[in-house]
Amino acid sequence: MPPDWLETGEATPVWSTDSKPPTPHPEYHSRIRWVVLFLSCWIMFGNYYAFDNPSALNRPLRGLLAPPGDEVLFQDRLSLLYSLYSVPNVVLPFFVGRLLDRLGSRAILLLLSFLVAAGQFLVACGLQSGNFGLMVGGRMLFGVGGESLAVAQSRLVTQWFAGKELALAIGLNLSIARVGTVVNNILSPIVAEHWSVPAAFWVGFFSCLLSLCCTVATIVVDRCYHHFHSDHEHIHKQSSSRRRAANSDFDHGFWVLATICFLFYVHLPLGVSLTRYFGGNLVDANLAMSIPDTLAMVLVPLLGIYVDRHGKRISLIMCGAVAFAVGHAMLGMGSQKVVAFLALSVLGFAYSTLLCFWACVPAVVRHARHSTAYGILTSACNLAVTLIPLAVAPIISTDASYGSCGLFFAALGATAVGLVLVLGALNLRHHLGLECPSARLRPAISLSAPLPVLSDPASSRSSTPSVVDSLIVDIPPGTF
Repeated sequence: MPPDWLETGEATPVWSTDSKPPTPHPEYHSRIRWVVLFLSCWIMFGNYYAFDNPSALNRPLRGLLAPPGDEVLFQDRLSLLYSLYSVPNVVLPFFVGRLLDRLGSRAILLLLSFLVAAGQFLVACGLQSGNFGLMVGGRMLFGVGGESLAVAQSRLVTQWFAGKELALAIGLNLSIARVGTVVNNILSPIVAEHWSVPAAFWVGFFSCLLSLCCTVATIVVDRCYHHFHSDHEHIHKQSSSRRRAANSDFDHGFWVLATICFLFYVHLPLGVSLTRYFGGNLVDANLAMSIPDTLAMVLVPLLGIYVDRHGKRISLIMCGAVAFAVGHAMLGMGSQKVVAFLALSVLGFAYSTLLCFWACVPAVVRHARHSTAYGILTSACNLAVTLIPLAVAPIISTDASYGSCGLFFAALGATAVGLVLVLGALNLRHHLGLECPSARLRPAISLSAPLPVLSDPASSRSSTPSVVDSLIVDIPPGTF
């Protein structure tokens, strides 16, 4: 029988359902949730570090994954290591999200973090022993835990920061995870050069162990201090039970958001871009291609602060969609290096606005389905990574200059702009509050559910609620 801190009940309150849960001191609450944020930021660090081990060690791996000179076999095996990670995650985050909504986050968070570490352990063992089959099995295990771990992490952070600094918290999580990629790109080649390629993979394993330790620490703190966010949970569980008659958990606004996310989350055809602008100059090419991730790593927390204080989620998504289209159009039509650097900087800003998609979830999806919503968004991202390269391949085969390919991505951005306008219309029609600061963001109700009528004798408002008042449901005093 598992210990009580791993029970699937997730933070079951000790008070009766008829009584109000105790209210913690706000300053103490603030200190504890920043501890939770600090620990949770490192949950995905190991995953991002180990994920790109094969890419950072592309050349040294050639003699280990395939016989010398067999370039075709090497490329096939290298592609397989990435496909084994991405393809299952087209659907896995969705199902894990539903499990999180049903069972809670602690046990699943620990399990997923363990799978990431165990998968990287098998990959390192397989490389050390020359057993590619063991590497394949480890990479599959690593993939099962990897993307779903981000869903569980988002759920935990949302529990502690909903209605407060949620966008900042999600932004810091994304930025620290990106640090893992940057550190891997710098450190792995050095370790491989001074020791060996398998040693670089073992460093990736220890980074996953570090993340596993942070996961355990996060769970312990969450368990010990869960009553600081259980008031929020208690209210929403009651409101969710009253809204089970709703026709749909996910209304039009969310599906429009997920479609925009799918159009945004594409990767540059790296080899084509390098050839078009930089030829054989790999130093300048690598510097240029690092611009979007580096810029996003810096901008995401800043945009998180802006969203929490001023809102403007739809406005930022619109700016990101326009920047996405303009940046790819510049890459498609330009030919000078300065154009490439400028276009990639514009794309770095565009990718930074992905933060806003996760920050929109509390407004368009009811609380009891937050994890499923995060899972769907993650699945949409992985679906884009899987399908869009298939659409790009025939374009590149007919025009290797990247011109047509850049215009194709610009068209995706233009489509996203149109969908953002639709999302803005839904926001105005249903009063979703997507342009409001986090402190004023209202918990979502189903758009297909009948509007509830509230009566609050202690309220200074009129006893006859307006349409806008009727949308403001189940908000505990002092929570937002």
